[in-house]
Amino acid sequence: MTRPDPFDEAPFDPHLSHEGMSRILSILPEERRLTGAALDQWLSNAAVQGLYLDQSGRFHVAPPEAEMIGYVTDEQLDDVFTKRFGKALTPAELALLKALLTNLTLREISADTGATYETRRSQAKSLLAKSRMSRQADLINIMSALVAMSITLRQSQSAVINRTSDEVVQRLYGALGRVHHLTMSSGRDLHVMDVGPPGGQPILLMHSTFLPFYPMPAQAQDFYGQNLRFLMPVRPGFLGSQLPKGEAIEITDLFARDVAEFVRAFNFTTVPVVSHTIGVFAALKLLKHSPDHRSALLVSPTHITSPQSQLPPFMYETIKLACRSNKAIMAVMDLLTRAIDLPEKFRSSFGKVYADSPSDLDIIARNEPLLADVIWTASRSMAGLATDHALMRSDWTAMLPPDAGKVRILMGETDPHCDTIAVLQKLGKSSADANIIKGWGQITGIFEPQDVLSLHQ
Repeated sequence: MTRPDPFDEAPFDPHLSHEGMSRILSILPEERRLTGAALDQWLSNAAVQGLYLDQSGRFHVAPPEAEMIGYVTDEQLDDVFTKRFGKALTPAELALLKALLTNLTLREISADTGATYETRRSQAKSLLAKSRMSRQADLINIMSALVAMSITLRQSQSAVINRTSDEVVQRLYGALGRVHHLTMSSGRDLHVMDVGPPGGQPILLMHSTFLPFYPMPAQAQDFYGQNLRFLMPVRPGFLGSQLPKGEAIEITDLFARDVAEFVRAFNFTTVPVVSHTIGVFAALKLLKHSPDHRSALLVSPTHITSPQSQLPPFMYETIKLACRSNKAIMAVMDLLTRAIDLPEKFRSSFGKVYADSPSDLDIIARNEPLLADVIWTASRSMAGLATDHALMRSDWTAMLPPDAGKVRILMGETDPHCDTIAVLQKLGKSSADANIIKGWGQITGIFEPQDVLSLHQ
């Protein structure tokens, strides 16, 4: 019996190669499939370098005409191969593997790329050697299933996060809000809360620590009537979103890169950027990666020398534990945090932190019902709180762009989280427009947004 040539030019049987995949794809709920005009616009502006998977289980190097299930980037595809076979691919081998997964033959690939058949055959031999397999068809069948599994697992993991942010928007804004769940070309997920009329005047907001949502629920209807639309990318670690590895400032930089890609894809590059408190770091990183932005308004930017003294004591201890904990412990902490009755602890701690800021105390007293929402979102954002705690040790004034004239800074005169004198000294001769607002504390700009908008005219 003649041994079959492992590089047989006959394409592999698509039914055989996707037999196992059909079962995997069938478990995806309809709402998790990536469809709709928004996705079409996203893909047309920011097509990934990788492989797309359609509903029939076929791979494509460009967005398919058929309904798409998801995709993997080149980096993720290489990672799937490396984890399964223990050896990384060269760029040429990766390109060949992608083409083979789309059901092209070696001769077709050679004709499309201009390389000789012998070159592609040599690369295919290298692929087989690294995978320790004897037949090309077997390798492609296995990789097809592994890549499809990778896509569906990522969709399932994202679904948990999606539900959390969707639940927040539904709880706080009802029909006035929605959430966009995107996977960027980096492979990271980005969740953008969107409150206001879809065709309204957009404002890009980098949220604070204990209020990872905006506007305040009671203000949403008024803003809707003013045709204002707030786009709030959920920072890493908040509302269950993924937290990349790295130092806090590095994580913030990665997040800003993804947001910059988002604003470019949807033509939001001229939309004003507003940050609240510690969101200042993400806002300034965004200006770095999206230089077309014309203006930024930094409201109550956090600048303190001792993070411990400015946080509610019980939350500081919880955050310290979160910084040292693995994901399993974090999950237990999250459950415990939800189970404990925290409102009185928050009231007491905030009373101490804002003791010298009458305007903040007044706002907290007038917005007592919102305390439950603050606790509810904080319990789902422990990883983000830990990152923000680390960010407090960084100096955002050193991150101002050279053209700081387009940056306006509003600081409250009694803000306990901002050393206004130190900020003004560090700004020195900077062209940034820095202002200390009389009668303001830290959260005035969040709860009295009309003041901010009038100052930003």
